[in-house]
Amino acid sequence: MEKVLIHIGLHKTGTTWLQNELFIPESNVFEPLYQSNTSNGHSTLAENFVFDNDMNLLSPYDYNTEIIEKAFQSILKKKDNINKTFVMSHERLSGHPTSSGFDSAIIANRIKNTFPSGKILVVLREQVSCILSNYFQYLKEGGTLGLKNFLNTKYDGRKPGFCSNYFKYHYLISYYQKTFGENNVLVLPYELLSTNKAKFIDILSGFLDEKIISETIKFNKKYNVNKNYYVEYKFRFLNNYIKSSSSLNNSTKLKIYRLKRIAKKTKLILNYITPARFNVTTKRKLEKEIQKWSVGRFEESNKISNTLVNIDLEEFGYLTVKKK
Repeated sequence: MEKVLIHIGLHKTGTTWLQNELFIPESNVFEPLYQSNTSNGHSTLAENFVFDNDMNLLSPYDYNTEIIEKAFQSILKKKDNINKTFVMSHERLSGHPTSSGFDSAIIANRIKNTFPSGKILVVLREQVSCILSNYFQYLKEGGTLGLKNFLNTKYDGRKPGFCSNYFKYHYLISYYQKTFGENNVLVLPYELLSTNKAKFIDILSGFLDEKIISETIKFNKKYNVNKNYYVEYKFRFLNNYIKSSSSLNNSTKLKIYRLKRIAKKTKLILNYITPARFNVTTKRKLEKEIQKWSVGRFEESNKISNTLVNIDLEEFGYLTVKKK
């Protein structure tokens, strides 16, 4: 089996930068597992570990082996005589935060079935920062819940939603280490990627036993930078019109095109006229709410995670969540 690195996320941990600047065909080490070499991004192969050909969620009993193997071989045919590390990168492989990562272990088993000798890269993010970023991603994709209701969503026995257990990282880390072996799982903090990409890449090079040439990497390139906190939060009800088909809100499928146009235009105008200080104030307020809510939820998990990984998480503020 070819050398394969599987990057499973997590969500909002610099995945887009990794996919567009590091895991690219121009790299001296990596060859991404997607159909086309003309565009970077999510691995198309990874989607077969989650969905069937009709984009329906796979049965938890289905390894989708035949489809995955066919897709894998189809990609390999277009990459003849390539002696590099293939990389499959997609944050959905770690589950999804707005559905509690309910299928993350199932996906891990499918990965093991296809790539038994694969190496796994997991990127974590301190919980308060990660939850805040995921909350605004939820709003961006059509969500309408206020932060308090979002954080305290209860499972009703039918549709899984947000749950703090998803952010207790030791479960994910220990499962992958048990499944693939400790030496085949690298866990790094997003905070290292955001502050010292060169060191992040150096550690990854050692893990793969491959020297990643970084001279041409665009270290300062930024993706998915959110600056419109105030409008996204205060006017989230507009998502009922702008994202009326989203599963993240409870609106009916509003087909009134004029209302959608008005809502989108209203949001654009609000983003343009909103003072920058409103965005700063809104972000700080919501961050404090998450900090208060987080007290007592993640400390024990972070202590366990710190014993499982090869880098000190305490240095990046994971071990304690201080109430402000």
